[in-house]
Amino acid sequence: MQQRLIINDKEFVLARAIELLNFKDEPEGYIFVVLDITDQIQGLNARISFIVILTGGLLLISFLIIYPSYGSLVQKIVTLNQSLEESNFTLEDRVQERTGELLESEKRFKEVLDHSPLGIVISDQTIMNIYYANPAICSMLGYTQSELEKMNIESIHRSVDFPQILQGFKNNCNQENGLALDVPFLKNGGSVFEADIHCSQVKFKGHDCLIGFIIDLTEKKKLEQHLRRTNKMEAIGLMAGGVAHDLNNVLTAIISYPELMLRKLPADHPMKKQLEEIQASGQRAAGIVSDLLTIARGVTVNKEPYDLHPLIQEYMTSAEYKNLSTSHPLINCEFKCEAGSSAIDCSPLHFSKILMNLIANAFEAIDGSGRVTVSTTNTQLDQFNNFDGSVPPGNYLLLKIEDSGSGIAAKDLEHIFEPFYSTKMMGQSGTGLGLSMVWNIVKDHNGHISVATGTQGTTFELVFPVTENQVVKNRQNSGDNFDYQGRNEQILIVDDEPQLLDLTSEMLSSLNYRVSTAASGEEALTVISEKDFDLVIVDMQMGAGINGRQTIEKIKAIKAETKIIIASGYAESQEVSQALKKGAISFVHKPYTLSQLGKAVTEALEVK
Repeated sequence: MQQRLIINDKEFVLARAIELLNFKDEPEGYIFVVLDITDQIQGLNARISFIVILTGGLLLISFLIIYPSYGSLVQKIVTLNQSLEESNFTLEDRVQERTGELLESEKRFKEVLDHSPLGIVISDQTIMNIYYANPAICSMLGYTQSELEKMNIESIHRSVDFPQILQGFKNNCNQENGLALDVPFLKNGGSVFEADIHCSQVKFKGHDCLIGFIIDLTEKKKLEQHLRRTNKMEAIGLMAGGVAHDLNNVLTAIISYPELMLRKLPADHPMKKQLEEIQASGQRAAGIVSDLLTIARGVTVNKEPYDLHPLIQEYMTSAEYKNLSTSHPLINCEFKCEAGSSAIDCSPLHFSKILMNLIANAFEAIDGSGRVTVSTTNTQLDQFNNFDGSVPPGNYLLLKIEDSGSGIAAKDLEHIFEPFYSTKMMGQSGTGLGLSMVWNIVKDHNGHISVATGTQGTTFELVFPVTENQVVKNRQNSGDNFDYQGRNEQILIVDDEPQLLDLTSEMLSSLNYRVSTAASGEEALTVISEKDFDLVIVDMQMGAGINGRQTIEKIKAIKAETKIIIASGYAESQEVSQALKKGAISFVHKPYTLSQLGKAVTEALEVK
């Protein structure tokens, strides 16, 4: 036990040194020792002060040495902190910019998908759930986007087709790009269309998926069908063109010789009826050849502005319509000519063939009693769904022919405009050319035709552009009450067919013309150079030597004032058009009757 004491500014230490005990080992007293520690304390304090001063001096010296470096370090730390803050702001800006770019890219990608004309579907590769459907496929199938994205791939295919389609999808899973052709799709409502599908594997919302690009083949199929039909018709046209010239030369003799004989026979002659039957048969055969030529594409038909309403009224009073209505007494035919603008550029002869064929078909489609309606209205069209594609926008005349028959069978509908396709029994009326001819006439008149059919009947709709020409012609009576007798004019006939030379010569001689003949273009040039003629009749197609157009050009080169008309068994073609431009006055089609030939000659001679 120690205790410090301060006495007279000196420090002492009092310490118990020895404990005194009695005989019972009980403490009886203590011996204390007092030590003077003043000098030791003062020396210790002096050393402590020295150490403190020395430490302070060393700290001061260290501060003086380190301060400049410390300031630089602090500055560097501050600069680095500022740089880090700036880098952080730049990084945030770049993150925001990149996020905006990603959002913009996603927006553009969605716009591309939404505006794609191809149908696009993304579906699960395993369970076939649809995760995405773009507007194009929604339009194709007839569902909304929300409806489709709740459906399964199986829902948009017929159950009978789905196993095969599913196998195709599985096969596509093993390919980088898969292609499936002519895949049938089931529309909302039950109808079916075919499409090609290009498939690829993608990741979408964390799922292994297939993305399908779907190409609707509906329009392609229509175009292919149209092309096949056009090719068939062109083939028929080539065939018709190949045989028409020779066949019409033969028919000219069959029609015209009986006509010449009938002019010489008395009215009660026993051969008159037989000759009339021969002539009528020849005219029917000529009509078939004319129909074949009408089917030929590229036929040039002279069109002028006519009001269709008088043409329809003319058909109603024709012998063909009277015979038709007489043979179907229980059918009521109603005409509703309601179009305010009813003028189109047309050939009246060909338009009458349209009416005759479509109205006859309408009558024959009705078994027993029924109704046929023929109507006209004006319509402003943007698009018109039909066999031939879209109609250019404009003002059109709509001709509609409706019947209350049993309709056209689905298997026949796609073939009705094909040449020689007919559903009529052998021996009944019709050659299978009627609707083919109608289709071609409509096309040649820049029109379009469509057909709708069902159990309640069939409707044909034909549209023709309303003419902009204000000069609308009325069809003139083409009867035979005209005086075709000549006044002893000189006429040269140029034809490579001896039979036609003899026949035409006899026909014109009976009309009081003086006739010379030439069997070739070269012979005609020789005759022309030696003699003047009031009129030259030139066959367009001659076997050897120069053809009709070349003959006309050379005649005009020798004697420009020579009047020329063209005769041919072909339809009016580009070759005929060129000949007319070279100076020919008109065109007469073989087989021609005496009145037709006489009219053509008379009109040509009257040209100044």
